[in-house]
This record gives sequence, C-alpha cells and structure tokens, in this order.
Amino acid sequence: MASSLKSLWKALTKPARVRRMLVHVPIEYRQVGEKDWHRGTTEDVSRRGVLFQAEGPVKAGTAVEISFKEPIDTGEVLGPVVACRGEIVRTLMPRSATARPALAAKVLQFQFKPRPAADIRDLVGDDRGPGEHGTRAA
Repeated sequence: MASSLKSLWKALTKPARVRRMLVHVPIEYRQVGEKDWHRGTTEDVSRRGVLFQAEGPVKAGTAVEISFKEPIDTGEVLGPVVACRGEIVRTLMPRSATARPALAAKVLQFQFKPRPAADIRDLVGDDRGPGEHGTRAA
C-alpha cells in the first residue's frame, strides 16, 4: 500500500508537460529596444513558449519581442496578431550550412491584437486610371 501511495503522490506532484501545437506561420522578432524586425517561421507553440526558425543565432537570456498571426482553421482567414515579450532560452544551431538556426523563446507576456485592416486597393489595385488621382501618397 505504501508504494501505491508513493506512486500516486509522484503523479500528483509531477509537473504536467506543456502541450505543444505544431504550427508553421511567419513570425517577426527583434531584441527589445532594436528598431528592425527579423523574420522567421514558427515550428511549435505552447502557452509558455515558441520554437521558431530564425535569421541567425541569438544569445540565451536576450529579451525579445515576437509577433505572429494566429492561424484559425477557417479556410484562408488568419486570426488576430499575437504580440509577445519573452526571453530566448536556447539557440539550436543547424546541422547543415544552408539551414537556419532555431530559437526557443519563453513567453513572459502576450496579448492578442486585431489584424490591421488591408486597404482594398492593395489587394485588387487602383483602377482610377492614369494621372494625379490614380496615385496614392505613400
């Protein structure tokens, strides 16, 4: 009986493994305070972190901002933007010279933001014809 109680106690006190979702979506990341964003692709996401292919290695302990669009299984529509602050906990170097490194980031804060509305002219073009009225200010 003592051994079964020990097993039960171990099972109850053992930290549960965080469930990861295999998700491959474009991601943008940058070191906190950096102006330019870098691009990558997520490999997997959990409520505690994200693993993603990166442009280059980043030192463990580096504070980062991460942004990606949450995929929703409704055809071609993507969900809201997930904005995160976190910390790089590990850099996985590639085995080949042509592959990119992977970064594991611990998520410390996150929030969902609505996707920015697209200007319809960016999607289908501007059909007002030539001339001043046919161009938009950048």
